[in-house]
Amino acid sequence: MLSYYRDFVCHYYAPSHPAYAPLLEAGEVILTRFGGEMEEMVEQMYQNNCNIYLSKDQRKDLANRSGVNFYTLNYIFLVCASRKAKALYQEKGYSEALFYDTFEDLDYKLQECYAMHGVYGNFVEWWYAIFYRLKCFKLGRLEFEPVTYHPDTPYTKDGLTIEKGDTVLSVHIPASGPMTTESRLDSYRRAYEFFPECIYDGKLVMICDSWLLYRGNREMFPPELNIHQFTLDWDIIISNEDPHFRDCWRLFYTNYQGDPSALPYDNRARRAVVDWLKAGKHCGTGYGIAFFDGEKLLTNN
Repeated sequence: MLSYYRDFVCHYYAPSHPAYAPLLEAGEVILTRFGGEMEEMVEQMYQNNCNIYLSKDQRKDLANRSGVNFYTLNYIFLVCASRKAKALYQEKGYSEALFYDTFEDLDYKLQECYAMHGVYGNFVEWWYAIFYRLKCFKLGRLEFEPVTYHPDTPYTKDGLTIEKGDTVLSVHIPASGPMTTESRLDSYRRAYEFFPECIYDGKLVMICDSWLLYRGNREMFPPELNIHQFTLDWDIIISNEDPHFRDCWRLFYTNYQGDPSALPYDNRARRAVVDWLKAGKHCGTGYGIAFFDGEKLLTNN
């Protein structure tokens, strides 16, 4: 397990990267002294449909006993659990490149953890069950997961009706840099080829449930920003305000305390949100649907 962990870390981080040394040092402590416990937690997870919550108390206890930060321990656990996922990729005929592209999400969350908590690790470990179940794959800039369409009201466009219970493709947006129009279209094209089960009448049916699709974002963010352009890929059919701005951390790497003046004001997206909040308006979440014919979106607004 330690050898696999080292190889995984070295795949993503050069020795000059600030995360390199602390991750390897923490991994050495855990997997040398408590490797058996880690193996047991990983096996328990897979035996229970990749339920990551089952070992949470055990991981907290192990963090206390080892002196390794709990978030760093989460990262070690998630990396160790990926060894079996890598073998499953091979069994399914998926490429090693797809495995490493998809599990690069651990790096994105590691950087978010450092920005939020000042430690290299992972504080949203629950998110990864779909990765170990081989339900979520990164194809280019975006991640995709087949899910069930849940709104009670059917959606009809261009002669195609999607109803509750239909299999559709959920789009996830990792925090991995700019999300240009070109990069989004490239990902949609890859998904069209990868997920035939989500194609109806030649149209890939995608949904996205995110703070990025709050309907007010089209007014909040300037048209030239990628966030604004992303909202135009979708027909937003559900939009809800969130006065508590629970998704604040995704953009500002801090939790919202009710005072917009306390938030960073250092780029155009952040300034747009702060100005919006100062005007007495709320942020929120939205649920959108989009059809893609293999080359172009059919739901641009």
